[in-house]
Amino acid sequence: MAWFRLVVCLILVAACGAEENGAQSTSSQPAASTTLPSTSQMSTTLGRTTSTAATTTTTIAFQLVLTSDGIGGLEFGEPTASAMQVLVDLLGPPDSGEEYPYGAHPLRHVYWENVGLAAVFSDYGFYRDDGEEHFAGWAHGLYIGDLAGWDRGPSSLPLKTAKGIGIHSTLADLQTAYTDQVQLEGGCDPDGPPTAAYVRGQVSSIRFSFQDLPLEAASRIGSMGAGAGPGC
Repeated sequence: MAWFRLVVCLILVAACGAEENGAQSTSSQPAASTTLPSTSQMSTTLGRTTSTAATTTTTIAFQLVLTSDGIGGLEFGEPTASAMQVLVDLLGPPDSGEEYPYGAHPLRHVYWENVGLAAVFSDYGFYRDDGEEHFAGWAHGLYIGDLAGWDRGPSSLPLKTAKGIGIHSTLADLQTAYTDQVQLEGGCDPDGPPTAAYVRGQVSSIRFSFQDLPLEAASRIGSMGAGAGPGC
């Protein structure tokens, strides 16, 4: 009988040890990886990378689509403070230098020279009537203002419309993408031959200027803009 009790005790001890080893094995398993895949789409997407842990890096991608009524979901009329918060999140801090031209309707330009973008702000009643300064326009191209872009060109010109039209797209590309929405115009000389084009939106139009004149199918777009601008 003593021998039998000894065998039973040995069996119970072995069972306890197995349970402990199983618990330790479960607790020592590595946690599932939280690393997210990064994006390399830089033609129309810019990224912001944040580190949440020593071994975890996530990339948050933002679509920067040029529209007739703003940039992506940021529409003309948005108050300056909230519009700038969005733009800084997308592009980082702007370059130094501001511009207040055009007399009675001052248009303040904020520049991101590396991508050839100027955001335009004004307290004139372009897209709201309460006197608050707001996002009122954008310009994209090699030369985006008197205080930025003239001395050195941007390192890249990645921004495009939702249909893929950007700097160096041709008139043929524009007409293929937007068909009969494309209207040709003489720019500041309405009686002259066409030198520019535009595509209408809900509250504004995207304007396209060309670097190859006279205007023909192979002429390349040199600058784009929408919303409030300098005019002629």
